[in-house]
Amino acid sequence: MNACRMAFAGFFCLMSPFLWTRPASPHPELRTVHILDELPDNFVERGIAVVVRDEIATVEYRIGMNSLTMRRQLADWGVDSLPESDAELWRLFSETAGVRLPDQLALTIDRSAAGLSLREARIGGMHHVSAVVLMEFPVGHLNGIRNISLRDDSFQQFDGAVRKAFHAMGSAMTRRSSAAPALVRAERIELPLIAEVGQQTAVELDAVVLFATGKNNA
Repeated sequence: MNACRMAFAGFFCLMSPFLWTRPASPHPELRTVHILDELPDNFVERGIAVVVRDEIATVEYRIGMNSLTMRRQLADWGVDSLPESDAELWRLFSETAGVRLPDQLALTIDRSAAGLSLREARIGGMHHVSAVVLMEFPVGHLNGIRNISLRDDSFQQFDGAVRKAFHAMGSAMTRRSSAAPALVRAERIELPLIAEVGQQTAVELDAVVLFATGKNNA
């Protein structure tokens, strides 16, 4: 009898991972969407990171919000037909943000307007789901000390918070910056609505960068 019990216990221990493990999500990028839904309505969490390299600088823009806020933002963008599933809603939001954001962000180099182009828009995130829009602008023609500024007027109708980062590498060096060198080290800044105007303040990021003249003049 004891042998039978021991054999059953061993079989149960062996099989328990298969008995109790939840099935994999058909959309692994949305496996933690329930955590994101804990964000309050009409609230947008953002992370903006600028990385300057020798030839190209990138702007990585991360957006987090719950489903209700996302539907309201898509409606503000003029998107009428919205999908029911969270997976399709996130995909639509990421694609639409990729089209909108390059024109909404104001990038200047030495106070002259510079354009942003879209590299990719996707669903991402480690601790919660987010839309990730990766943009870029050329810097290979720059030399000497340059002032780079980015102004973001997006999502001003919502409450929110933002983290900002700026980092130069390669032949470029950051002389001064209003942002942390990495998002993981950035302060989370609350962006409440200003009652008098019904919108939040714009997000601004400024940096002074030294470009090595030899390489960028080649």
